[in-house]
Amino acid sequence: MKQAATWGWSISGPMRLEKGWHAWGADIGTEYSLFDAGLERFARCDKPDFVGRDAVLRQRDAEATWRFTGFVIEGGDADPLAGDPILRNGVCVGHVTSGGTGFRLARRLALGYVMREHCEPDREFEIEILGERRRAIASPIPFYDPENKRLRGPAAG
Repeated sequence: MKQAATWGWSISGPMRLEKGWHAWGADIGTEYSLFDAGLERFARCDKPDFVGRDAVLRQRDAEATWRFTGFVIEGGDADPLAGDPILRNGVCVGHVTSGGTGFRLARRLALGYVMREHCEPDREFEIEILGERRRAIASPIPFYDPENKRLRGPAAG
């Protein structure tokens, strides 16, 4: 059986990005609901009582304003940074929350929030990186190993 490899802490950011995992303070915080962030599967709204339950139920019943989205960026050699604008037809419709190079995929990747009405898979956007607009395609996340086969190892199937 193949053993797990050791890796340095600095690679955990790009690996997290490739999996589309949220980072507290970057991709998730108090400004977006768990429904905006696509994390509703972690809410047990059927529990009888928990702190914040009424607010979560109100958010669940309202349509999410934003959609947490993954992007594959074409061209250039600079990584996107948090706060970089996401544009559709020249209009700002969102912003990057995390970005970098997915080394296992050899691609520049970004995660961010886009206004819900603009978000569809495979839709073309632009992300302005260091003042240069670059083509970005909305892509399903995770970008890498979507079935988690590598994460679970050979015993999983």
